[in-house]
Amino acid sequence: MQLQNEAGYDYHQTRLSLERDWREKQLILNQEKRTLGRWWLTALVLVLVFAGGIAGANYLNSNWSYLSFLAGAGILAFLVGFISLGRVTLMSSWKHQTEIADIKNEQQILEEVWLQGLETQQYHQYYRQIVVPGVIEDYRQQSKVNRVLHFISQLTVIITSLLVTGLTSGLDTKLGWQIPWAAPLLSFIVSLITAIMGFFKFRERSYHMQQTADYIEQEKTALELGIRHYKEYRNKPDEAFSEFAERVEQSREEQTKRQQQLEQSTDTKEVA
Repeated sequence: MQLQNEAGYDYHQTRLSLERDWREKQLILNQEKRTLGRWWLTALVLVLVFAGGIAGANYLNSNWSYLSFLAGAGILAFLVGFISLGRVTLMSSWKHQTEIADIKNEQQILEEVWLQGLETQQYHQYYRQIVVPGVIEDYRQQSKVNRVLHFISQLTVIITSLLVTGLTSGLDTKLGWQIPWAAPLLSFIVSLITAIMGFFKFRERSYHMQQTADYIEQEKTALELGIRHYKEYRNKPDEAFSEFAERVEQSREEQTKRQQQLEQSTDTKEVA
């Protein structure tokens, strides 16, 4: 018993140390992401101004070529600045992401070894307090990533389509540009991004993952409060946990099936 307590103490100390390292690196990574977000926001503003200049010159019959020229120069300056300064932040964020992944792998190995010595009640508590919240957070994080990817892809298609419309309407001639390949290249980018959105289905993936995370969290709350279908198990904790675990694992299996259905539908369209 003493050896088991000592092993448990060592596990929790090591886990706390890894958790502290992970949170410190995650904090730095979040700061770097915010910095990169400012870079991309600046780029988006410049592109919007550039697109606005094209639209104004094309549809309002106004001399907006000067505004387009300034925006184009701003985009070029942005690219130079990002290559010289933003690239360092980007490389650093990739490094911290790798370090965080290594820490999580070490945590997983540590937990697998520790779980082998747990009793049934201890494992139930671990599953309810550690595993399930981790599953919920993972689904929500994946949902957020897919939602952001869908938003960026959709916005890129809209802006690029606007540029194609302006260029194919003779705006390049009005501005004195001699870039005959610009419109076909932008059209190809629109088609490519649209195909990627149709293949990966970012919006559908985001919706299903968020739905699964919300359902599991509702089940966890119902178990803790002893409500809904857990009322009859208030004095039977083992049976309540069994019901809870079955519902959680069933929802995860359904999410996996939905994921496979999305992939199969994409493969079917490719064959057709």
